[in-house]
Amino acid sequence: LNANLPANQTVCTDKVATFTTAVTVGSGPHSYQWQVSTNTGNTWANVTNGGVYSGATAATLTITAPPVTMSGYFYRCIITGAAPCAPVNSFQVILTVNPLPTIVIAANPYTSLLPGLRTTLTSTISPVAGQIFTWLRNGAAVPNANTGTLANVDVDGLGDYQLRVTDINGCTNISNTVTIKDSASGKCFLYPNPTSGKFQVRY
Repeated sequence: LNANLPANQTVCTDKVATFTTAVTVGSGPHSYQWQVSTNTGNTWANVTNGGVYSGATAATLTITAPPVTMSGYFYRCIITGAAPCAPVNSFQVILTVNPLPTIVIAANPYTSLLPGLRTTLTSTISPVAGQIFTWLRNGAAVPNANTGTLANVDVDGLGDYQLRVTDINGCTNISNTVTIKDSASGKCFLYPNPTSGKFQVRY
């Protein structure tokens, strides 16, 4: 028997990894048994279907939403064909699982605004740097807001804010929610001042 080599896989913890092998030389029928090693190939155990695994005895092993703790696991497939061919092991491959980014946003100096006040939303991202930033207000993308900071939010921008980040590993997550609301006041506001003839009145 001779088998195609499966390829190493790198996935985010909420995605799907697949390892595929196929017989290129040798007569069938063929049977497959995937194995996993948690100690860099020193010892091996048969994979069984269930949990994150499906296809344990098929040409393609599917691993759905693997936890980060599985990063660094080795996999191989034992392929058995018709006699007198002896079973063969496929090449060993490695699963790398990257975590989703953790995103925390906060507003400073205000979360309650009156006309004339402005606040800034900032973010902290771990464990790796963000690459694509999308600020959301009430679930809709804020135009031209594509950095880790959203500045100059005023009373016209009240709402619930979140930040969606795709990190440098290609993993995506959404932050906590920060609500920017109005502040009670007995004053009547006319702004901007001075005005060009177009202004707002708020009570």
